[in-house]
Amino acid sequence: MMPAVWDHYTAMRWAICSAPFLDVHATRSSIVWPSSQLLEQWWTTSGIWPNEEFVVEGCEDPQLPIGRYFERLVAAFFDRHPDWQVIDRNVVLTADGRTLGECDLIVQNQLDGQCFQIELACKYYLGAAPNSDWSNWKGRNVRDTLLSKWNKLNDQLHLFDQPAGRDWLSANGIERIQPMGFLKGYAFVPRHELHRAKLPRWHHPRQHVGWYVHLNQWPHEQGSPRQWLILPKPWWLVFPDIAFDELEPHLLDNRAVDEQLHLLFKNKRYRGWLIAQIDAQEGRAIEVSRGMVVDNTWPRA
Repeated sequence: MMPAVWDHYTAMRWAICSAPFLDVHATRSSIVWPSSQLLEQWWTTSGIWPNEEFVVEGCEDPQLPIGRYFERLVAAFFDRHPDWQVIDRNVVLTADGRTLGECDLIVQNQLDGQCFQIELACKYYLGAAPNSDWSNWKGRNVRDTLLSKWNKLNDQLHLFDQPAGRDWLSANGIERIQPMGFLKGYAFVPRHELHRAKLPRWHHPRQHVGWYVHLNQWPHEQGSPRQWLILPKPWWLVFPDIAFDELEPHLLDNRAVDEQLHLLFKNKRYRGWLIAQIDAQEGRAIEVSRGMVVDNTWPRA
């Protein structure tokens, strides 16, 4: 597999500006789900630009779980934005020796003084059945579903309604806090249904959609074009800005993809892996399509 080449700027821009997984910002709820327009506005006013020294603290481990990478990118964005201040991160609330939950991020808008509790999630869900019911959208770990994640996020977003949450706010001089949810990621549908499959209920019109196949469905003939890349974990969020010449030696044909995935799946922790079809455009590598290959037992537990 190709060694990871970090592109934190492109990843941070995706973490903020990519379309939400669900189009729920307009629902009648006390929770703020930022719209695409609002997120783009925040990015435009951030003054964040790429440079050779663009680093994000704590993100250099190629084995860092993708959810943690996403959380750290969003936290770093608010930390660098002149209109925002990060108040705290990973706040654990307890009561009577029991953990009630953990808040990902607390920020304050410097323009109006309003504080926000932000809960973050970046998920990769595959349609296990041809319908839009959230319980049928499952992760590589099939116990992780869009429905269970939605329920967990909503529980987290009401942490400060509880007495322990109100006590924490009082102790930190915060009179009122507004809950805000970030749910980003990709929806994957069976490859043969890519252009006609049902997507999750309330899916965003610009939701990121890819395809999936089981390992035994992957074509493994020899002599096919070398156009595939098994994506290193840091590129699961978004494909980086990279020269095609730098990437070309790592491109694989169908047979090589099949062989490498069989080796990966010998580790039983891996039930799926992202791959991308790559082409060249004006000297840069571009991602043509993105899919997940899952082991032959998915979606059985």
